[in-house]
Amino acid sequence: TKELKKHNIRIIFTPHGAYNSIAMQRSTLRKKIYFKLFEKPLLNRVEKIHCIGASEKDGLESIYPNNRQTLLPYGFDFILDHSPAKIKNEIFTIGFVGRIDIHTKGLDLVAQAFSLLSHRKNARLWIIGDGDELPELKKKIDELGCTNRTTFFGSKFGEDKNELIRQMDVFVCPSRNEGLPTAVLEAASFGIPSIASYATNVVPYIEKYSAGMGIPNNNSNALYSGLEQFHHRWETDKMSNYKRQAHTMLLKEFSWQKLVPRFYKLYQF
Repeated sequence: TKELKKHNIRIIFTPHGAYNSIAMQRSTLRKKIYFKLFEKPLLNRVEKIHCIGASEKDGLESIYPNNRQTLLPYGFDFILDHSPAKIKNEIFTIGFVGRIDIHTKGLDLVAQAFSLLSHRKNARLWIIGDGDELPELKKKIDELGCTNRTTFFGSKFGEDKNELIRQMDVFVCPSRNEGLPTAVLEAASFGIPSIASYATNVVPYIEKYSAGMGIPNNNSNALYSGLEQFHHRWETDKMSNYKRQAHTMLLKEFSWQKLVPRFYKLYQF
């Protein structure tokens, strides 16, 4: 950035979620020192700061008040699933796709909420993904008495992953820290509603289009309540509208066709 500035080249900086307010709370002292010595001088040199989520915009504003921020999500290359309505599952199926990082992805909250639901309702949990903390998550699930109702698929890609997502009834993403979770958008492309935490930055979109439900951060009881509500809708065959609503959300908010003109505008000086 020093070199670019020296040659009068204007800079647009995209932090990719690094200033998320929750991310900034971890290793607070170290981050404050680093920010003051390195990040702040960098930010002083840029013309515009491109934030991909509201939590990042708010987090940055709290430590670096400025009027150069633009909130603009990335687009998503999706093919909408227009297949006929799927046959209702015999068991209510809750799904998660992503890296097995228990704290960041809120998988401890998923385990707790699912244990409350599955001991009372006909439900199963599908976990797709891998990571160093997978054994710890399996242990947690076992301690909660949910092993026989939970399936760990490991990493899946392409059509193998898509086929599993198609069979889900609701997708869960109660992350404590995210930029913009692609997995929620992937689920939406198959018409699957999501229960997401506000930290994911997708809640304003899924609530606007009734394509799912937002819950407070770090709250397993709210996640359980959301799962119970979706279970009731599943039982009473009131899930069919979510497909249309999820597709509308993707087309209006995350299609590159809609977003590219806004990116052009961002990069104009």
